[in-house]
Amino acid sequence: MSITGTHHVAITVSDLEKSLDFYTGLPGIEHLGTVWISDEVAYKLFGLAGMKVRCAHLYAGRRDRVELYHFGGAARSAPLPDFESIGLQHISLKVQDLKAIGKKLAMGGVEFIREPSRLPTGERVAFIRDPDNVILQLIEVKLSVSFIGKVWTRLALLINRLSVRTRQSVAGPAVTKTQAPDNGSQ
Repeated sequence: MSITGTHHVAITVSDLEKSLDFYTGLPGIEHLGTVWISDEVAYKLFGLAGMKVRCAHLYAGRRDRVELYHFGGAARSAPLPDFESIGLQHISLKVQDLKAIGKKLAMGGVEFIREPSRLPTGERVAFIRDPDNVILQLIEVKLSVSFIGKVWTRLALLINRLSVRTRQSVAGPAVTKTQAPDNGSQ
């Protein structure tokens, strides 16, 4: 048995309609429908009782799912996430034409966090924030670039593994336990 892929990405939002407008405004994202989650199911899934929960189901492209959850009641906000924050860093969405999407987003008042840039593997990337400040990466992947990116990533991982093994054979095994200093008492 093994993991065969990612099933979906789930995002808790403060305003479902506002988030739906934002996400469905991105080219290629389709709203499949919104469901109410019963109290019984909300308790089984999340351990929450008496909270009205709605979930909007979206498709990004042909197969990738995004779920937007809204939990009724008092909203709790998280600190503004940033790249170095612990936890989810960003959600990456594949796009066909980053420049065209950038123009469309700008017309809607959405700005890039940083200007688009090119990765060593050739993909063009940019970052934006959704209405609840979740960081989204827009990545323009072409078929040949995607193949080169996979080869590049595997090569980098192999080089890293070889480098670690070389360091361990030269320096000896890494110390894995911390011992208390000997202060002379027993």
